[in-house]
Amino acid sequence: MDQVLIVAGFGRCGSSVMMQMLHAGGLPCFGEGPSFEEDENLPYSMTEPWLRQQIGKAVKILDPHLAPCKFSNVPRCVIWLDRNHREQAKSFVKFGRIVGGLPFSRRDVGPLAKGLQRDRPLAQRSLGTDQCETLFLTFENIIRTPLLAAEAVGEFLQVDCFDTDAAASVVRKRTVDCYKGLLEAELV
Repeated sequence: MDQVLIVAGFGRCGSSVMMQMLHAGGLPCFGEGPSFEEDENLPYSMTEPWLRQQIGKAVKILDPHLAPCKFSNVPRCVIWLDRNHREQAKSFVKFGRIVGGLPFSRRDVGPLAKGLQRDRPLAQRSLGTDQCETLFLTFENIIRTPLLAAEAVGEFLQVDCFDTDAAASVVRKRTVDCYKGLLEAELV
């Protein structure tokens, strides 16, 4: 692969499971699983030279509209992940309370969901999804039909070595609703 594969979306969109799928399928990935967030300051510390060093790898970038990098100068393709905004906001609130100790409440879900919907076009424009090959997937489709999602990724990447069965095998059967616990903690 002669470009960077950017796995993008907003927090709690399924980016970790997509990175796990890519890794299991045989694609080199930046960082280590299960989260593939080696540098917690990404995207804030990202530069064009750093991103160019990642050519041939998958890189997870959440909230790409906050990145200072000019993505249009880097050869790339994008997997953009969406999720039901309300369920994503619920998951964000839960994660923020448990992991970050943030004073979120149920009242924050509605405004967060609206913000996700509002910021989506801006985030996609910042990546230049209209200027590069982009695969749009949903969290719900990945969870409900992991093999179909893995096959879509394999077709998108057009690399012979991508193992769709191995990629699909990392997806845990679960509901698409906000998970009650912290799945990340169970995977470590």
